[in-house]
Amino acid sequence: MDRMATSNNPDVLQGPAAGAPRARSGGGPSGVMSMLSIFLLLLAFFVMLNTLAQFETTKTRAVLGSLNATFNIGNPSGREHEFGSFVGKVGAARQVEAELSQLLRTLFGVDRYDLIRLGDVVVLDIDANALFAGAAKPSPALLVFTNRITGRVLPPPPGTRLDLEVTAYRGRGALDAADASRINIATRRAGAIVRGFERVGFDADQLLAGLSEGDARKIRIEFRVTNLISASTRVSP
Repeated sequence: MDRMATSNNPDVLQGPAAGAPRARSGGGPSGVMSMLSIFLLLLAFFVMLNTLAQFETTKTRAVLGSLNATFNIGNPSGREHEFGSFVGKVGAARQVEAELSQLLRTLFGVDRYDLIRLGDVVVLDIDANALFAGAAKPSPALLVFTNRITGRVLPPPPGTRLDLEVTAYRGRGALDAADASRINIATRRAGAIVRGFERVGFDADQLLAGLSEGDARKIRIEFRVTNLISASTRVSP
């Protein structure tokens, strides 16, 4: 009787009816907000990646141009170059590097030279025996070398100038009377390379030869790219 009275009393809270569906835990507004937060975080992440991956030409040229003006890179006159001029030189030097790399692998393999690019200068260190037979007698490879390189790098990209500096090494240590022979050999090597490039298309004012202390088995050739900037694009100090 007490059980039936309790079940018929409307003021007593009744439990869920048998078989009635129960509310699912974890749903409702809080679950939707959690999923929305995750999607927003992913969106922000991909936006950040896209921003970092973009190459902004204007800003990059401005930064490099500022460095060029501050340190007078390749500008001994002390006058500022317009923004972007250094970017042009680096692009042209990169093109020269690619042409030389492909050609040198064909002519000499990969173990007789080192090729690196330092900004607007491409530096080639090559085994002297690859270009000379004996001490300073030019080998047939020297003619092929100068002819093929000239065909690849001349004329340079529009608005740029290409100069070559050849350095032959006399050996290491202080000079004395016995070093005259080594100096003579290095001088003849540098002169032969410069004359070779002049015969196949370089102007005399594009070529420079020099001697230095270093490994006499090596020769260094620097390909230097310079922008041809007219007076109207220069800014007076």
